[in-house]
Amino acid sequence: MLVSPELASVLASIIKRLRDANGGKIQHACIRCPVLQMDPRQRPRLLEIIQNLHERNS
Repeated sequence: MLVSPELASVLASIIKRLRDANGGKIQHACIRCPVLQMDPRQRPRLLEIIQNLHERNS
């Protein structure tokens, strides 16, 4: 699966936050979870969220 650098950055941030303090396994997350499966129709909204996050961090 290919993703844009922006999406990869967001996903990496999410994964980093899900890891426990020791850098161990991710708890309470499953790649089969429907919440983690992106609906292609939601891509414009996701890009809007990414842009908003970048603006807030600047």
